[in-house]
Order: sequence, then C-alpha cells, then structure tokens
Amino acid sequence: MRNSFIEINLNNLEHNLEQIAKHIAPAKMLPIIKANAYGHGMIGIAKNLVHPSIEMLGIAYPNEGIELREAGETRKLLIIIPPEIDEIADIIDNQIDITIGNLSCLPEINAIAKKKHRKIKAHLYINTGMNRDGITSEEFNDFLKTYRNYDYIIWEGICSHLAASDFDDKSFSYEQIDKFKKVLELSEIAGLQFKYVHIANSGAAASIGSAHFNLVRPGIALHGLMPRSDYAEKLNLKPTLSLKTYIKKINHLKKNETAGYSFRFVSKEETNIAVIPLGYGDGFLFSLNNNAQCLIHGKRYDIVGSICMDQMFVDIKQDNINEGEQVVLIGKQGNEEITVYELAKRAKTIPYEITTSILKRLPRIFVENNV
Repeated sequence: MRNSFIEINLNNLEHNLEQIAKHIAPAKMLPIIKANAYGHGMIGIAKNLVHPSIEMLGIAYPNEGIELREAGETRKLLIIIPPEIDEIADIIDNQIDITIGNLSCLPEINAIAKKKHRKIKAHLYINTGMNRDGITSEEFNDFLKTYRNYDYIIWEGICSHLAASDFDDKSFSYEQIDKFKKVLELSEIAGLQFKYVHIANSGAAASIGSAHFNLVRPGIALHGLMPRSDYAEKLNLKPTLSLKTYIKKINHLKKNETAGYSFRFVSKEETNIAVIPLGYGDGFLFSLNNNAQCLIHGKRYDIVGSICMDQMFVDIKQDNINEGEQVVLIGKQGNEEITVYELAKRAKTIPYEITTSILKRLPRIFVENNV
C-alpha cells in the first residue's frame, strides 16, 4: 500500500455524530456524504455512520448512490441535487430517492416510473433565496393543483437550502425560513403532508435552531469541521482527518542551489531538503507553494519551492532527520497540529476545498484512536 495516505479517526467520527444528534434533537439526521464524503472516503464513512438519529444518507449524484449500493449500503439514499431525466431509470433500479426542483420534469419522471411499475420517492425543492435549484412559492401553488396527477411519484419530503447560515447576521436566513414556513402552511391547507422537512445545513445545525424542523443535513460537520471554526467549537466537534506521508529522500544543498521547478526555492544557506511523495496530483493545492508547513518529530518545517504533481520539498535545515520518517501535512504530531482551517487560510479558500480536493488515489485508512 502507498505510504502517503489519509487517516480517519473513527472515534472522533462517532463523537461528532453524538454531538450533532444531541444538539439538533428531536430532529433527525440526514448526513451528506457527497464528493467522496468531503474527501474523507464515502464508502468507509458510510459504513461507520451508525446512529439512531440517522434517517437516510444524502448524495449529490446518482453514480454516488449506485457506488454505495454496490458496496452493500441498504439504507435510504437521497440525491439532493435534482437529477437529469436520463438518469431516472438507473435511480429507480437502485431504489434511490430524488429531489425535484422543476415542475416541467414531472410528466417524464412519472412516465419512466410507471413503465418500470415502481414508484419513486421524491423531496420537493423550494427556492427560498439561494436561486440555484428549486421552485418558487408561486410555482408551489401550481404544484398543489397538479401533483395528484403523478401517481408514480411519492412526495415524501420538502426541502430548501440556506445561503448564508455561517453569517453573524442571520436576517437573510430568517427570511428564507419564513418563506419556507409559508410554503409549509399552504401545503397543510391543501392536505399534503410531507414526512421529511429540511433546510438546515452544517452551519444552521450549529447556529439556527429554528431551521432544524424534523431533519437536519450535516455534511462537513460530521468530520469535525464547519464553515467557521467557532461553530465547530460550539458543538465540541473533533477533526477526523489526518494527511500523512514520509521522507522519500534527503538532498543536501549548498548556498544558492535550487529545488524543484521554476527556481521557486533557492537556498540562502547550506541546508537539507527532504523530498516527500505527495503533490498537487493528490490534491495538495498548488497555491500553497512556499506557503505551508508540515510536522516532522512534532516540529514545524516549511514546505518550499514549487509543489510538483507527485512530490514536494521540505526544508529540514541541519536537523537530525532521516529518510523514511513520517511527515504530517494535516493533523497532530507531538504537541503541534496543522489544521484544515490553517491550510484554508494560507490558500485563501474554504475548509471544504482543502478536504474535497484530496483525490481518491490516496488510500483512506480508518482507525480507532482515542488519543
């Protein structure tokens, strides 16, 4: 097995599930595991998402659901992004639920399901201000007049999505929630009851209790991360992911010698450069050139020069470090820690991009570790 890998702490995953479940109770959980579980390894994460609060698992695209089914996942799956018509047949065959955000597709979806003699369960997506997917409140009135015409679609849920749940100013989120509630009132008047009602993402799970309804969609929160670190602290979440590699080779450089492409590193003095077998081809962002650190022997060292596709360089000075020793790019070693938030700040991006950028060619190792 490759000696560069992602390590997932299952004890921390279990801890995070319990913390989220307690915070959102009595609402239940719809864990979102799209994009390879935010880079953490979808299949392995799904197998370890075990909690009484979990109602179903959420994914973005049908191929993710099919991959889960082929791996033996039997629980309810919900595609949270409205799928394409040509994907509906495979979705039905794999008993996956869908989100619908466009009324014009209803006749075709119903016809496909009818042809297969199998009803499809759906969640209706309401556009409350994100303006990405979903029908408007005005279109919902049209829906109420016609939904009974589609007898092969079971309307099991209704949902929306908050655009700014991580803002201190919650006024726009509250406007969205109010719009959502008005749609629910219209539904109740019309006699249409939805089993699942959800609008809250990870940020809202932590900070907007009125958004919880009866189902909450934690995504990156499962892994001890949030759009902002204080939300993770509020729920006492613990990071699950570490990114580890090792020193493949050590090269001795004299003053004014270079390492890597484009002369991005020129030694100012005699030094040793460790080569580690991990690069932007694994998802370690190229924008972190000369702007990140790693841990060796529990001490911080600068990553220098141009990050290559498969390798990069660490200036280890004249310290007593040997080939084959472990290097931590994300996670703890000794008393030091490099967090996803730190890398996101250095790269001028968000925590989500740091973890979802880590590609599948890096093995995911799932460990139980109480440390």
